Amino acid sequence: MNQATIWIRCKEPRVVSLAIRVALVVGTILNVINHFDLLLGAPLTRMAMIQIALTYVVPYCVSTHGQVFGRRP
Repeated sequence: MNQATIWIRCKEPRVVSLAIRVALVVGTILNVINHFDLLLGAPLTRMAMIQIALTYVVPYCVSTHGQVFGRRP
């Protein structure tokens, strides 16, 4: 599988849609677990915002990777 094929599969609407849904569910659960103190009123710092964003990006990337490489021709 060449690089062009991989990027084309990564951008398929079905792949993107599922990856977004997975990222929202898994990212939210992980953020509640990891940043519960922010829900209780702790100050939101720039570093915490970066960590929260990355907590959504990682499941998106993992889901996309699994979909693209899980159905090889």
